[in-house]
Amino acid sequence: DYTAAVRECKNVTERGALLRAWSVFDNAAGIYCQRSDYESAIKLMIDALAVGDDFYAGAYVRLIDLYLLTKRADEARDIAERMIKKRPDDPVAHMKAAECAVSAMDYKTAAREYDVLAVKFRLYENLFDEAACLIELGEYEKADATLERHPAHEYSEQYMYYKAYLAYKHRRYGEAIEYAERAYNLDPEYMPALYLLIDLESLVQE
Repeated sequence: DYTAAVRECKNVTERGALLRAWSVFDNAAGIYCQRSDYESAIKLMIDALAVGDDFYAGAYVRLIDLYLLTKRADEARDIAERMIKKRPDDPVAHMKAAECAVSAMDYKTAAREYDVLAVKFRLYENLFDEAACLIELGEYEKADATLERHPAHEYSEQYMYYKAYLAYKHRRYGEAIEYAERAYNLDPEYMPALYLLIDLESLVQE
């Protein structure tokens, strides 16, 4: 009886017991999601945060994901901002903020959050996400500079793909094909590079 269990968890105050109580909220929310009852799952996660929001990231993450799933981007961003305030040293908080910003097509904010992930937490793969946001903003030179900051870019198919895309945007088609081929050779299953390569080869043959 998860309803009764959740009701009891709301009265828990001891930290160790709270950590165990979160699984009750999570499991109950999971059951609601399986039934596509997202409103009940959202209410549960709001209740979970009301019990204690200073040390458990899961409630934030699930609530953000539920708001995004139900097309409530503003609510998702509000929770992401709240998560960052409570957990500024948690990379997940910045990742969720970036995801929310991308969902709202706020690429400037998303680029900033991806940069935090790369600089503060040394999660360098996020430089590619930052570059993608800068490309969406039409800031191609900044995007190129961001790509070059990756410490192992010569081994990355994403680096090669974005270099190819930037060359394509500047109509340097030979250079674009070269980078796209290098991306494909690094990972033949990386579909963005393959699709770009096909488009470029069709373009130069016309």
